[in-house]
Amino acid sequence: MANGNTQIVDIDGNVKDYYPGGLPGRCACGLTGTCFDKTKQCNCDTVDGVQRQDFGPVTNKGDLPVGSVTSVDPGKNSTVTLGPLMCSRREFGFEANCEVLLQKGSDVSYTYWIDPDGPSAIDAVDTENVAPFPAQCVMVKEPPHGVTIIHHENENYETLEGSLVLNYYYVSALQFQKLRKRSVFCTQAMSFECTTSPIFEGGAPNIEWYDIEGDAHSYFNGNGTKDGCACALTGSCDGGAGSLCNCDKNDAQKREDVGNLILKDDLPAAEVKGFGPSINVGPLKCYDTFPTCSDLFAYMYFHRFENEAMVRNGEYTINPDGAGGVESFKVTCQFPKTEIPILPGTNTNGTESPDGTDPITKCFDINYGNGITKEQVQALIDNSKTCVQELVYNCVNAPVTDRVHYDTCDGNKQPGFAGSNGEDMCACGVTGTCASLSGEVNECNCAIQDGQQRSDGGMIRDKSRLPVCEVCMTIDPVNPQQPSRSASYEVSSLKCSDYNIGVFGSCQARRESTNSPQPSDTVYIDPDGYDKGNPPFPIFCEILAHPPAGIVTIYPKKETNPVPGEGGVIVVDYFVYILEYMKVAVSEAVFL
Repeated sequence: MANGNTQIVDIDGNVKDYYPGGLPGRCACGLTGTCFDKTKQCNCDTVDGVQRQDFGPVTNKGDLPVGSVTSVDPGKNSTVTLGPLMCSRREFGFEANCEVLLQKGSDVSYTYWIDPDGPSAIDAVDTENVAPFPAQCVMVKEPPHGVTIIHHENENYETLEGSLVLNYYYVSALQFQKLRKRSVFCTQAMSFECTTSPIFEGGAPNIEWYDIEGDAHSYFNGNGTKDGCACALTGSCDGGAGSLCNCDKNDAQKREDVGNLILKDDLPAAEVKGFGPSINVGPLKCYDTFPTCSDLFAYMYFHRFENEAMVRNGEYTINPDGAGGVESFKVTCQFPKTEIPILPGTNTNGTESPDGTDPITKCFDINYGNGITKEQVQALIDNSKTCVQELVYNCVNAPVTDRVHYDTCDGNKQPGFAGSNGEDMCACGVTGTCASLSGEVNECNCAIQDGQQRSDGGMIRDKSRLPVCEVCMTIDPVNPQQPSRSASYEVSSLKCSDYNIGVFGSCQARRESTNSPQPSDTVYIDPDGYDKGNPPFPIFCEILAHPPAGIVTIYPKKETNPVPGEGGVIVVDYFVYILEYMKVAVSEAVFL
């Protein structure tokens, strides 16, 4: 194609010297040096029997409309596809980056023209608004995300001989700044090969790299918190303690230092100065992958361009800790909530009474969907303001206390059960509302062994007690009083957000949240508001249908207290999580 075998011709018969999306003598992939054959300027210039494609827009008004496409010996399976002529007084057709292109259906990895700061204003001069520029887009299928890559002319190892200037293809410093601003994080690889070429001597750098603002840097891996190479961050350099790079050993042995620069505001590297080792600087890679659905929602709500639609609920790819952390993964966004599902078959399971005379213990792993690892789940929790997960235990003659527990992904056994906020009991035990046959005080509903189906559970809201990664249940053998036993659990998906999910300021607010009244239960409330005062805490809400009221109900541990014969003070002890929290709930109430 670039050799003139295929040409576009305008409606007046003028032959153009470029292919759509490219510049004279090259297609779009030729602009970024990413054609299949790096020695050619179009993918379709490689004639090897493999189907390839080149594409792009014609944006020069003087070349439109296209009148014809002339092809000479295009091959047996060649086609030309021409879209409609489209015109407007506003810029359109250029997206902010490769992630946006992917979201809008462009799933082919190729070179596209992008515009990170959006269209300029109509009939106004904006000297800071940059023109669209070409970038390689790598469209990753799983988890789906688009990587915006800016290449330069020196992406092979070159020996440093004073200065290596990195000439990027068709991107100015201002355009780089706009790309950085629109990206969530960026990375750039930098590696050295050496024999007798130390990078540092006596703690002083022999080599420095400079960013596009002209600032010098002597870190070659990570986010710039420590000078040196990757091995310096782990204390594993070949030269031992105090060495900053493997190459610093300087013993005539061939060595290597491989790093990845991840401090976005320092990127890309524009020049490297020094002498000695061979250096390889990779292309700049930028990602529009947000830490959580809350972050994506907030950015699009406040900062999206006028040509961008607001995000809708669905599946998105996130990366909670950015470059240098866990790999990106796919989640469900119910904006602003981030939800990670549980694999079917592990979200619920159970066991029955053993055949013998000894109790049996069974532990069940909780596996998260979309191939998400425990480390990725933990990264989401660590980088979210709030998270919640529901865990329910169903029983028939199978008590909870000392027999049922769950572990978090770090292997730590968690005290108590769901809804108790870490108290060594169930949720109903905290508020004194567990089932009772004859007035006894139980710590869990399942403490009763009367052959009836019962349950204990609730929401786990303390991030240090999340996520649920294993549930263990011990069940006793049967006896004449309990001829059968069974136990099962149910665990929900993990939900995280920037606000308290399912928490109301009062029981009345909970009652008014839906038209139909919810059951009376132990729930979490936050009377003094999110991010103010005390955290949410468990309390019993009595819900009335008529009148439509939600009542904070705090029971005394003893309803009847005998008066001492000689008189004295009777101290009232309440079923309450923390007494000071109860005082806030009382102070916020209207009727008592």
